[in-house]
Amino acid sequence: MLHYLECGGCYVLRTLDIMFKTIKKLISLCALAVFIFSYSSTSVGDSSSKYSVSVGAIVFSDFTDNSDTEYLGASYSMPFSFSIKQSDLSWRISTSHLTQVEEDVAYNGWGDTSISLAYRLNDNFDIKYRHKFATGDEDLGFSSGEDDDAVGVDFFHILGNKWSLFASAGYKWVGEGDRTDRQNAANTSIGLGYIVSNDFSLMSSLDYYQSSYTTSEDVSGITLLGSHKINSSVRIGWFVSGDSSNTYSAGTNLGYSF
Repeated sequence: MLHYLECGGCYVLRTLDIMFKTIKKLISLCALAVFIFSYSSTSVGDSSSKYSVSVGAIVFSDFTDNSDTEYLGASYSMPFSFSIKQSDLSWRISTSHLTQVEEDVAYNGWGDTSISLAYRLNDNFDIKYRHKFATGDEDLGFSSGEDDDAVGVDFFHILGNKWSLFASAGYKWVGEGDRTDRQNAANTSIGLGYIVSNDFSLMSSLDYYQSSYTTSEDVSGITLLGSHKINSSVRIGWFVSGDSSNTYSAGTNLGYSF
């Protein structure tokens, strides 16, 4: 997300696309939690669910204080996703409703829409492709105004009965349009999962994102997520995260599989 802040007659470009990365990260981690639960003794049959829907709520707090500008903003997101799994192939469509609050003024609108495809190569590796449609409002800063394409690979490995190791790497090709400051970007993450009980698991990850804008610095961060299995179909997740751009976020997610 982009914010143009007036400062001494000029405009300072402020990149908040980490918000969209966090939404994507939450959806991915919640999907991973379902996969981890499928290895517990009482979760047999979870992986056979063909369809799943999820809705979430996320709050972001962003603070910048430097020689150019001082900025304190809050953002809110309600992400939605629907996915279908067919054997080793799965696809997901996702979008989100966004709210940005600046100086007691709230801006609302829909963000971009993404379609993702994933294919399981074996028990340890998945490959992914994602296309982002620029359906969000560019004037409000809810979209870059151009479509993007991304590819990635996920790694997952069970460590004993409780622990699991996961990692991912990806690369995104951005649509520049009329802008000259956008650039292709890479990302990577590594994390650990732990099954606390048959109904509760924890995951944490260290993440690195190359900025999609040449005018902004790359971002590294940490995420902690918990996933509660209510029954064989319903799960509730929560997460907290922070990163090197002084953006902090927390949220929850409700998922239903059938």
